[in-house]
Amino acid sequence: MKNIIALGNDACRALGIVPHNNPGTLVHGQVCLANDSLFSQATFSQEVTTFGIGYTDPNRNRLMELLNFIAPTRNGPRNAIVTVYDEDEPFEAVDPAKVKRAILADFPEVKQRTSTKTTRALANRGLTLVLDNDQLKEKPNWETMHAAWLMDLLARASIIEAVALFRAMSPSSAVIWDALANPDLDVKSTNISVLAPTTGFKANRALMGEEVTLLRQLAYEARNDPGGVAGALAQTDEQVATRMGLDRVRTNAERYNNGGSKDTFLGNSLLLFTAQDQESPEDASNIVRHVSNTDFGGGNYATYIERKQKKTLITVENYELLAVQHTSGAAELTVTGV
Repeated sequence: MKNIIALGNDACRALGIVPHNNPGTLVHGQVCLANDSLFSQATFSQEVTTFGIGYTDPNRNRLMELLNFIAPTRNGPRNAIVTVYDEDEPFEAVDPAKVKRAILADFPEVKQRTSTKTTRALANRGLTLVLDNDQLKEKPNWETMHAAWLMDLLARASIIEAVALFRAMSPSSAVIWDALANPDLDVKSTNISVLAPTTGFKANRALMGEEVTLLRQLAYEARNDPGGVAGALAQTDEQVATRMGLDRVRTNAERYNNGGSKDTFLGNSLLLFTAQDQESPEDASNIVRHVSNTDFGGGNYATYIERKQKKTLITVENYELLAVQHTSGAAELTVTGV
């Protein structure tokens, strides 16, 4: 598995970000890595930060919804202490004869569940955009527009990292979805026959690349039987989830620039995994996204604006860690058609 720095470098390259931290040498419109010398009360922008807290725009492909779907958010301090339990203990079995107490005898004893505590330090992430002041004249809402763009870049970097983490830990199987296939049964069979025996429970979510959704539809429509008709009629994510035996299914329609091609993050893959929106003492989510407030206010993102004579620097930062809770119970299906 790649470390966080390597994944960050991969994300920067995929998004076309210059791996450089000296804004003074850049030209208008270029993005560089954030320099913490810019983070001060004088440059902090409360107005744009407040905008970022409530920022959602369906026209920008709901990137945060996608990120929270595969890596639910966990708010907390910048050093998160997590208790990790043994995965086998919740499913231990006991001989029925051993749970029955004899007269004047004590109940049999079992040992305390084993656990370990780990401290996870959240990484300070950010990007700085350098703008030429002459280019900003008569340009309304330029602060929020550029701050939103930087948030999108950070969100895409997180999604790329999360998908890479899943692929590093998930066994991959190739499947062909054609007129002879039953795509929903392929997913259900993988869940019941492969994942559940490993973890003791089935995965509850699936994320499908938009190409996979199309191949599924084509496979069912090519069949001239009741099963094909039923599969073809299930088109919404909710209907598909019911057929696959999952709580939630999501189609990855969100895209990023990949060498000039606007690709989805999953392509022709389907990820099967466990994620829980609500935090609990025994969180079964494969990956969670730890976040913490920034220095000068609430919310996951903070915005800083530094105005110079000819340039303006906009920086967006956050504290975040994508943490793998457990590596079992996830699988990837690589789907092809005919």
